[in-house]
Amino acid sequence: MDVRKRIGAGMALQRAGRLGEAALEYEHVLAAEPRNFDALQLLGLVRLRSGDPTAGLALLGEALIQHPGHVATLNNAGNALRALGDLPRAIEHYRRAVAAAPAPNAVVLRNLGSALFEVDFLEEARVHLYAALDLEQNDAVLWAWVGNLERACNRPDRALVAVQRALALDPTLAEAYRGLGMIASGAMRWQDARLAYERGLRLVPGMMVLRTLLFGVTQVLAHWDGWQQRVAAIVDAAERSAEATDPMRLMLGIDDPALLRQCADRMATHHAQRARSWAAGIVRATGARRRRIRIGYVSGDLREHPVAQLLAGVIEHHDREQFEVCCYALGATSPSPWRIRIDAACERVVALDDVSEQAVAIRLAAEDLDLLVDLMGHTEPGIPRVLATRPGAVQVSWLGYPGTLGAGLCDYLIADPVVVPGGADEGYAEAIARMPHCLLPADRTRVVAVPRSRHEYGLPDGAIVLCCFARIEKVTPEVFEAWMAAMRACPDAVLWLARPVDDAIDNLAREAEARGVARHRIFYADRAPDAGGYLARYEVADVALDTFPYGSHSTALDAVWVGCPLVAYAGRSFQARVSASVVMAAGAPELVAADLADYLRRIVALARDAGERARIRRALVRARHDAPLFDVRRFTRDLEVLYSRMHARRLAGLAPAAMDR
Repeated sequence: MDVRKRIGAGMALQRAGRLGEAALEYEHVLAAEPRNFDALQLLGLVRLRSGDPTAGLALLGEALIQHPGHVATLNNAGNALRALGDLPRAIEHYRRAVAAAPAPNAVVLRNLGSALFEVDFLEEARVHLYAALDLEQNDAVLWAWVGNLERACNRPDRALVAVQRALALDPTLAEAYRGLGMIASGAMRWQDARLAYERGLRLVPGMMVLRTLLFGVTQVLAHWDGWQQRVAAIVDAAERSAEATDPMRLMLGIDDPALLRQCADRMATHHAQRARSWAAGIVRATGARRRRIRIGYVSGDLREHPVAQLLAGVIEHHDREQFEVCCYALGATSPSPWRIRIDAACERVVALDDVSEQAVAIRLAAEDLDLLVDLMGHTEPGIPRVLATRPGAVQVSWLGYPGTLGAGLCDYLIADPVVVPGGADEGYAEAIARMPHCLLPADRTRVVAVPRSRHEYGLPDGAIVLCCFARIEKVTPEVFEAWMAAMRACPDAVLWLARPVDDAIDNLAREAEARGVARHRIFYADRAPDAGGYLARYEVADVALDTFPYGSHSTALDAVWVGCPLVAYAGRSFQARVSASVVMAAGAPELVAADLADYLRRIVALARDAGERARIRRALVRARHDAPLFDVRRFTRDLEVLYSRMHARRLAGLAPAAMDR
């Protein structure tokens, strides 16, 4: 056997993309010479490029035993480790390759910089990516990574220049279209974002992240052409793909707890892998047992936001004889009244603005928290990677994220018997801790402004006003079809929505007319100057409408607090059942619909029956004073019972377990 000829033939086949034939040539060599370095490292590269990083890594590892400083093999081993999700070891191999290279190598520097970017070492990533650019200006992939970096550093203009350069060099680079779309989304140029994601998907139809990003943008635009096919493709890709993707975007179109958990588990694993590069030195403080249980609430929404509105009363009513209450505020400080209330009620508020995830994890681990209560989950600027490092003795998910975070991030998920009924726990990675009535807190301090006349709101005086003030991306064509059917059945009804972007208004008008409803029957409410002015709108509306599968949450509380009947559409998933929980806790179970036909029937029945609407409104107004939904003191006591039991189980060395209050 002529080994050199075999290797040369394999390399020629490899360059031609005939990887299977190249592998046979290298295997022939290794059958004769099992330790042949060239055959080991070349076959390892072929296995990696053929989609088998495990086999590739094994071969590359054998090659590195012989030549530990071989730059290309170190780089390829780093690529294999990266494909396997082991970023810490991948970075280690890239560093060794950089150190071993006789001269700076642009590809290795790019790989090291991009891997460092993925684990949030942004400044070090910048050094290596720009060092690579100094050597190579015509690498489209490198420019795409520079675009990602600049976007993450909140420099969208620089990011756009980099991504445009990437696409000029390689118009087929799907990752660059992803970056272009994200830059456009950040600037609220939704049509540009949609076009960018669509072009990327035409190039790589199986790219799950592009599918979900595109779906989110089309929902913002109410661009529903091909909606059913788009959701079906997302479901199919989510079931088959190993790619981590944002489960919250999927909630806009999917009501399947098992699938949502599958996606959340993948996302949790993704975050845990990326946290490993900086988590090793984070050690949770374990001080002496205290008289009081130390709770740390963590959120980036302690501002003019529904989470802060709901949380403030709980913080104020915590029993300070039993609990030490701290808040950790991510992001910039906000002067909102909710933040002022929270700051006044907490024993400590720690601002964690403009710091890295590693710094957040170090600070939280040093706080010796008995209970770390995460109020963000996978929303921005959430800290799932911090949660993966386990800075709290017990970690709890509540309020800010409507579903499971995925395995390993939190021990408990606060729910209630309606949102997660008995027997549904398998859809959640966490142990379910059920509140007795509703998982959402609400207090009786909210003030409703004096409503303006319908004329002043731009509404016709004699109409039946159906309203939905949820974000437009929660509205699906199936729900919109039910709304239009209700309006066809009730010719004097109008629809009142929160004002979306202009393109969405045009699309909604087109969709309405396609369903036999004139566009002039849809009205839009501009942003209210304050919370009281926003709530006053429910005084002049007749019926509030739920969305599905991502239902009304804080907006459901808003409607029933003012007394406006909300027709709730209950599905199977967490995010699709909160509205049902709210109206049932307010004492109005007759407002809960079990399916789309029932939803439509209840809307039409209420729209046609002014007496029934008045009866329900009176009952909801009475519920302000006697329903458990609005008793935040009682809510906090129930929550504290759950917290105490979680803490006691941990002290007893017991694993988290489902519990009911």
